[in-house]
Amino acid sequence: MSVKSRFGSYFRGRYLIQGDWLRIKSPSSSVNTAPSTILDFNYSDAQGIYDLTSTHQFPNLVGPQYELGLTPSLFTISGELDAWTQRVVDISGYAGATVYLVFAYQNGTAGASSWQGDLQLDAINLDGNLYSFENTGESFQTSSAGETTYASVTWSNVIVNTASNSFAWQVDTGGTGSTGTGRTDAADGTYYVYTETSAPATFGSYFWLRSPQIILSGAPTLSFYEARLGPNIGQLDVYLDVIA
Repeated sequence: MSVKSRFGSYFRGRYLIQGDWLRIKSPSSSVNTAPSTILDFNYSDAQGIYDLTSTHQFPNLVGPQYELGLTPSLFTISGELDAWTQRVVDISGYAGATVYLVFAYQNGTAGASSWQGDLQLDAINLDGNLYSFENTGESFQTSSAGETTYASVTWSNVIVNTASNSFAWQVDTGGTGSTGTGRTDAADGTYYVYTETSAPATFGSYFWLRSPQIILSGAPTLSFYEARLGPNIGQLDVYLDVIA
């Protein structure tokens, strides 16, 4: 059964009535029966599901539960792979959250040269918002000083590459600035975003990238393309920073 309320939400569930009427009021009010028994009944809205079975009220949220702040790593990949490859990450557990998408890359530690670790991303699709970096930073932000923790980052806007900007993610086309690392094409269009691992960046340096803040839908999705060409490719981790 579904009954639409004046708030645009739905009351759903199975019920057994042992009386002549059932009245459903707003989420802050009780469900009244005269007399009746209600079984397995709940109220559902954009915030989650409220259980009415035992109390005939709207007491507690039953649905997505998550802590604020940086999530555990939702996806990890490392090592070299000379191909644009699409990755799909499950973020369904964060439905309705207000988030930043966060990428953390640590340069490799045992390559031929530390600057041969440029990692590329493209066609990032965060819950229907597509970022393909076609001559634009897409309002993404980057670290710029090799900060080792997310909390310590001083953020700046991602820019289109005009010079070697070490420690930062930047937009580029036609190949990264160092030989022996980075593909010359893009996964979508002609531009991509990449980590510039040349000096003063070195082995094991950190690079942080985050998206604009968005509110996730009730069934959020995340996919992106990555390319890892170079003998010093390190590790990429994907997180959400949950704001609300």
